[in-house]
Amino acid sequence: MKILPCTVLFLLAFLLGNCSRSPLQLEKSPVRPIEGVLPEYFIQEPQYADHMQSIVLPYLEQHSSSGSFPGLGGVEIAYRISTPETPKASIVLLHGWTESLRALNEVTYYFLKNNYAVYALDLRNHGYSGRTGIHPDQTDVIESFDEYVQDLKIFMDTIVSKSAGKELPLLYAHSLGGTVGGLFLQDYPGYFRAAVLSTPMTEMNTGGFPRFLANGIAWLGMKLGKAREFCPGQGPFDPNYDVRKGYTTSLTRFTYYYQSKQKDPKLQAWGASFRWFYFGNEATQKLIAEERKDRIKIPTLLFQAGDDGLIEYETGDQFASGIPERKIVTLPGAKHLVYIERDSILFPYMTEILAFFKPFQSQD
Repeated sequence: MKILPCTVLFLLAFLLGNCSRSPLQLEKSPVRPIEGVLPEYFIQEPQYADHMQSIVLPYLEQHSSSGSFPGLGGVEIAYRISTPETPKASIVLLHGWTESLRALNEVTYYFLKNNYAVYALDLRNHGYSGRTGIHPDQTDVIESFDEYVQDLKIFMDTIVSKSAGKELPLLYAHSLGGTVGGLFLQDYPGYFRAAVLSTPMTEMNTGGFPRFLANGIAWLGMKLGKAREFCPGQGPFDPNYDVRKGYTTSLTRFTYYYQSKQKDPKLQAWGASFRWFYFGNEATQKLIAEERKDRIKIPTLLFQAGDDGLIEYETGDQFASGIPERKIVTLPGAKHLVYIERDSILFPYMTEILAFFKPFQSQD
């Protein structure tokens, strides 16, 4: 996942963001440490790979079914429904860039163990969903990030609404999934009761390069007919990626995650097209636009990683500032992939999420 080395092109992901912003003073709280004994179902690092293979994956296979549906423009979108013995609420999961619903297997397992049914999909050009780019490893959109949003709406209308029960579901969305989920919440109220946005992609860290440079490169790449090509510094899956560079402090979890990608070509989404960056920038600017930021009316828990390396805090704060029922939790020492962080970060993170969702469970 060579992201920052192609910084110049990564700038184009955020086309209109060159204006300076005054920092917002939003109330935030650090994640609370776990007190007492850990729940027995938490998968700890010392035996992580073994327990994922012998406990988590068999459990998910036993409780899950998979399918697909035609998304916007007929692109096939893969999904998985995982159901515990006694579901008390439903959660829709949206993964991050270059990831898949399988990257969230551990998180899904924890939700199941707490009686949540889980509805997850692979975003287009990710995982087992259809491709629109020139290479199967390429992340791509055709005309806008609204393609992701419309795929999600079709999923909600045709799959989730017909099997999730009478109560509206909850939303868990990470990174790119947070962008898609945030835009969906702004455009389509009434689909979710509450949301967790985990390090949502509100804007990328451009490594100190001026954003106006990205604007020019984005425009030029599109005008030169390179929209479907990999941008410089991006490319197919890297089979020799240095796992020590992963955006998490847990080498154990990232190694397992990366090896899963190595073993399955369907999971090897990697480099982005010119147009993915161009429209990604357009989407993030739309997400944080002043005229849209007060559209989300449901309780929202937003996580920020203390050492993210990819997401700018200021735009996350700008996005969250218009949400009346918001809670912002910081994760000191965490990098961007908080859902595969080390135990001392991941377990308090999951505990915070479960506590936030708990009031929305049925009491039957």
